[in-house]
Amino acid sequence: MIDKLDNTAKSGDIEGMKPQEFIRLSERSYFGGKGGSGTYQTIINQLPKHLTYVSGFLGLDAILRLKVPARFNIGVEINPDITAIWKAATFPQKDIAPPQLAILQQSFFTIDLPCFYQASTLLYLDPPYTLPERKSSNRYPFEITMQQHRQLLERVVQLPCMVAISCYDNDLYKEYLKDWRKISFEVITRGGTMATETLYMNYPAVAPNQLHDTRFLGSNYRKREVTKKRLNTIYGKIERLTDSEKAMLFEELKIIYPLQFTKGTTAITNGTR
Repeated sequence: MIDKLDNTAKSGDIEGMKPQEFIRLSERSYFGGKGGSGTYQTIINQLPKHLTYVSGFLGLDAILRLKVPARFNIGVEINPDITAIWKAATFPQKDIAPPQLAILQQSFFTIDLPCFYQASTLLYLDPPYTLPERKSSNRYPFEITMQQHRQLLERVVQLPCMVAISCYDNDLYKEYLKDWRKISFEVITRGGTMATETLYMNYPAVAPNQLHDTRFLGSNYRKREVTKKRLNTIYGKIERLTDSEKAMLFEELKIIYPLQFTKGTTAITNGTR
């Protein structure tokens, strides 16, 4: 099933706006990375709440760096140069505890973690894209063959955890993931050309109150800024209430929106808005 989206990445965010990072690396730009304006927001807006986040082809995973951290965060990467960058990561958010982060130098094809079999795990895969669909002649130090793509797909369709996988859509992925939900959106590549990214997911569409990170709701930067300004206005009004008025307000909200206040259903924000 294909979900139609606004072209978030195409309409884009204002260039030069620096996103909030929970994990900071000495390098942030990587061939095929998802840190481009509008790209990471679109992907994060598709991720349901999870206790464990696993990046199976780590690279410089912008999703892991920019989304609210899970309770447990695991990166799997075969390239020792990349794992060295992650092991030197810093955590710039001083008002929250550093995320629990484990970096495993190993191929995703040879690793089998217990969390893969837990419903509370989200596995995000951003493998080297299939060569015929590439927009660039650049190559990774550790490429994967079409046969390995087939092995990857044969494996993920058997996993019980939540799985999201990025690709340039192609016949092989359409064949194996025909029963998965997918979205497609336009992005600008490092070479300045347009490309259509596809994100396949083995879980249904996520309601806003079930997203892991709601900070990027809105189909583009301007819509997100309008929402942020409206919320800041509300926050300001709440701050001006007395303690007793705040208590009354929160009790009323619990009655009106019981699901949003049920334990375990609210987003993990670690003190951020």
